[in-house]
Amino acid sequence: MSAKNKIKAALVFSAVIALFLCLTSCGRTAAEETQNGPAARAAVECNHVFGSWEVQTKPTCTQEGVLCSKCGFCGKISSQRIQPLGHSYSEEKEQAATCSVSAKKYRVCETCGLEEVSEKGKPNLSAHSFEIVSKKDATCERDGFVKEKCADCGEEKTTVLPAVGHAYSSAWTVDVVPTCEKPGTMIHRCARCGIKKDETALPALGHRYGEWEQVSAPTCAEKGERKHVCLGCGKTENEDISALGHEYSEEWTIDNASTCAVHGTRSHHCVRCEAKVDEEEIAFADHSYGGWETSAQPTCVLAETKERYCLVCNNREEEVISALGHEYSDEWTVDRLPTCIATGTKSRHCIRCEEKTDDTAIPVVDHSYGDWIIMKKVGCLTDGKETRTCSYCYEQEERTIVALGHDFEDFYTIDKAAKCQTDGAQSRHCSRCGEKTDESVIPATGHSFDDWTTSTPWTCTEDGEEIRHCEKCGESETRKVAAAGHDYGDWIVTTPATCTENGERERTCSACESVEKETILAHGHNFGAWTTTAAATCTENGERERTCSACESVEKETVLAHGHSFGVWTTTAAATCTEAGEKQQTCSECGATNTQTVDPLGHDYVNGECTRCHHTQAQSTEGIIFAYDSEFDGYYVKEYTGTASTVVIADSYDDGTHGEKSVTKIGEGAFMDNTDITTVVLPATIRKIMSYAFYGCSNLTDINIDFIPSENIAADAFVGTMYE
Repeated sequence: MSAKNKIKAALVFSAVIALFLCLTSCGRTAAEETQNGPAARAAVECNHVFGSWEVQTKPTCTQEGVLCSKCGFCGKISSQRIQPLGHSYSEEKEQAATCSVSAKKYRVCETCGLEEVSEKGKPNLSAHSFEIVSKKDATCERDGFVKEKCADCGEEKTTVLPAVGHAYSSAWTVDVVPTCEKPGTMIHRCARCGIKKDETALPALGHRYGEWEQVSAPTCAEKGERKHVCLGCGKTENEDISALGHEYSEEWTIDNASTCAVHGTRSHHCVRCEAKVDEEEIAFADHSYGGWETSAQPTCVLAETKERYCLVCNNREEEVISALGHEYSDEWTVDRLPTCIATGTKSRHCIRCEEKTDDTAIPVVDHSYGDWIIMKKVGCLTDGKETRTCSYCYEQEERTIVALGHDFEDFYTIDKAAKCQTDGAQSRHCSRCGEKTDESVIPATGHSFDDWTTSTPWTCTEDGEEIRHCEKCGESETRKVAAAGHDYGDWIVTTPATCTENGERERTCSACESVEKETILAHGHNFGAWTTTAAATCTENGERERTCSACESVEKETVLAHGHSFGVWTTTAAATCTEAGEKQQTCSECGATNTQTVDPLGHDYVNGECTRCHHTQAQSTEGIIFAYDSEFDGYYVKEYTGTASTVVIADSYDDGTHGEKSVTKIGEGAFMDNTDITTVVLPATIRKIMSYAFYGCSNLTDINIDFIPSENIAADAFVGTMYE
């Protein structure tokens, strides 16, 4: 064993013995200490090794805290007090007076929230903060109002908005549009409420006929008819069109075409009808031959005959087709190819037969040599030789291949390798003969050192030294190594930080035992979970608070009212076909109720009888025009075009698109200025009567409107009737 290892073993053995003695002295039981007495206990007293300080009780603004530390061997606990933190007040704040809150100057402890008032005044009873709670706009004839309530003290005030008066338009408005035969009216209408005045008659427009349109065309012998339509009302006026009479063409019309065997006829025809005059006979026509036919076609030297027949009388006609004669091509045809030792021949051939003319000789052609064959290879500095042979006559041709010259490579070849401090050599070689050119020097490579090793160790504050050697030539070099700096251990808290005050910690270098200290910033409050001090209800706010686990500072917060939690709807009065019902829902927390009206169900007719109340379905009077009503998803009466004095409106309708739905509304101007009606029977499904619905119905004496809320009947719906 080396001397160094022997020293390490001795130190380990000493540490084990010391630990054993400490454990045996500190680990005695209470019975042993009682038996041996105080003198014995003193003989084995523990040399305490206390750990870091921990906060057992955190100090507050007015109460002390406690720090504790425990011996790692015997478990004894050492404690010390932490002074109260004292209040940490904010800058002085000022609260303005309202109608219900006094003015004051105060400051608040930022740690525990304690409020200290330095000056207090009285409420300002005139400083109300009014908010509008309800409003009704003034109309032309009725006053409106604005109702306000103070958000602080609840005081209310109401301001009257005077009626604005009618705002009649200066321009005339056509109330009843005049037609071609009936006069109309024009009025001045209020731009706000629609009431009208200064009713003035507008004269009938008179008919405005458009262009004549032919109904039936006249012929040579019979009359026609035409009409024109009024552009305003659509009235039609008819008129006769005189017969045209015959108009004969000056051109002849072939009635029966003549042939080579039968006479034809012709006449002058009327240009409009089938009448004709001046009939006369037409002379025989020429034969109408078919196409020429032949049994054989003529050749260059032989003639042939062709024949054809009349398609009407079968008369035969014959003609001779002459021989065609030779037709020589303009292009030459090679009859025998020429070679390098014999001439060839060419001629012009007939395009129909094998006859030829203009035989002509083709001169001999050049030799047809094969590929060149190398007889002597060419070198960088010496010429070569190659020959080729004609494939017809075997004549040979010879030529010289000029010397190639050197082909030096693009890259360099190392002729002598470079060393650490000695140059080498390189050049470019010829790829064919090895000759070289562009010889150049390769610089020395320089040393190739291995890794640095420590020759003089460094410390935390003093430099050291390292050395390395060239792996090729063995030469060495050295360098300085900067001081390593301290190797600090873990931080140890010497003064713990609180919620509002900084603490301190330190750490020690493991190499030189140098100590570094650092400030620990105050960690701020560590609030616990919220605790409800006043529960919120459906309509009133509550309050909750939470406490800092370190300094017991309390933070408070308002919990907003959560609103009613209504359950499912319960029917308190069932709706019928014609009468509204009622439904109610109850808050599951406070028992408050919410009531709503249920609309009448309307009749459910099957084969004309309601399946619920057995009411017989009424049929609408003829002439009532319905349209789809998107407001109530039903139908409304758009117009009445009938003449009956008693008008019955059914409670449902089906337009074929939206399905069968209730009739819910009387549309704007639906019965306006109808003086025929005296009685109107409305179904229980009607919810609203629009403007001018029965305007000017001066003879209307009976209509059931008691079940419709007055606010759903337009103010001008019954102007000019006994219900106005």
